[in-house]
Parts: sequence; C-alpha cells; structure tokens
Amino acid sequence: MLIEDIKNPATFARAAEKALRAGKPLIVNRLGASEAGARAIRAHTAAQGNGAEYRALFRKYGVIESNDLDEMVDIAAAFINMGKCLPASNRVAIASSSGGGGAWWFFGRAHDAAEPKVAKAKPPVFHTLDPFTVNLAEENGDHYLQVSVVYQVADNKTVDDVKTYLPVIRNRILLLLSAKRPSELATADGKQKLVDELVAAARASIPGEAPDRGITGALLGAFVIQ
Repeated sequence: MLIEDIKNPATFARAAEKALRAGKPLIVNRLGASEAGARAIRAHTAAQGNGAEYRALFRKYGVIESNDLDEMVDIAAAFINMGKCLPASNRVAIASSSGGGGAWWFFGRAHDAAEPKVAKAKPPVFHTLDPFTVNLAEENGDHYLQVSVVYQVADNKTVDDVKTYLPVIRNRILLLLSAKRPSELATADGKQKLVDELVAAARASIPGEAPDRGITGALLGAFVIQ
C-alpha cells in the first residue's frame, strides 16, 4: 500500500485489524516519511499527517512500514517465498556467506547511520603585515628588533578590515614594540605575552560589536634582536 495520508484513521484501523486477524501482512510505504517526501507532499497536496501517530497506529495493528518502494517489494517477496516459515517473533538469526560482509551489514551500516555528520572545517585565513624594525627600550646598550607579524583572522572580510585600519594597527604595534626591553623578549613567556598584546592591539584598532573583531590569533614570523 502506497499512501500520502490516511483520511479516515478509524476506517484504516478496521481494515488493518481485519488483515491482522486473517494473518495477512499489510505493507505500507508512506511518502511523507522522509524529509524529501515531506517537502514534495507539502508542495503538492499538503496532506502529510503526523508521523508519530502513524507509527503508533501501524505498531498497534502489525502494519509493516517500508522505507522505499524497493524495500516494500522485497518484504512482500519474503512473505510470498517464505510462507509459513516466517518467524513468529523478533528473535531472528541471519546467515551470511561472508564474515566481512556480515560484519559490514550489522556493524558498518549501523555505524554509518549513527555517525554524526561533521561540518567540514574552513581553512584558516592569515594576513601578514610588512616587517617592523624598531629600537627597543634601552637596556645594557642600544638594541633593535626586526619582527614580522601574521594575524589569523575569521574570514576575508576581516582581512579587509585590517587593511582599512592598517595605519592605526601599525601605530599601536610600533608603540608596543618600542616600549619593550630586550630581556622581556628573550624568553618564550615573553614572546607569548607579546603575541597576546599584538592580538589586543589589532582588536582595539578595529571598531565593531564582536569582542574579537574577527582577529583570532597572531603569529611571529622573522624575529631578530640585535
């Protein structure tokens, strides 16, 4: 039986109960069970019905619901060919001609159905500023720093924002770097602190409502103190 909707559930229930008492399998393929089918019905007749109510009705009267037309035909063929040999309960053993094939059928298909779809990760977007050369704060003589700064950003729109506010960003970075002493930048902790400050400098330079302004991180390229 191929249905879009059950117009009269009481009439359907009486027919299903009569088939159940007679031992006649009633196989149904409901067009609106899948999302694609539901969209088609809504566009055509809008006669979709409630899936949960249908399933409850089918369970009550032993109606077998197939997933598609091919499966409906296969189920009907099983009843025709097996006749009285069909099991009376759901305790069924299935024999497979291949161990690998059986494992795929029982475990692989279930795993594939249960496996959540993971959204494909977007590739990172980077924007490299022109290198900086600055005199550091005096400490045991004069020293200067050459460094390149690479910003990791949310998207290409943020790249455009960085380019728009580049003079403000470079000014903040120059003031930040020139206030550093060589000893502050000699350790890994000191460099990490500088990275955090570079991120904060860029975010403070770009107006907007988002707290991070699309600046997700910073990397140091060339880094030379002399």
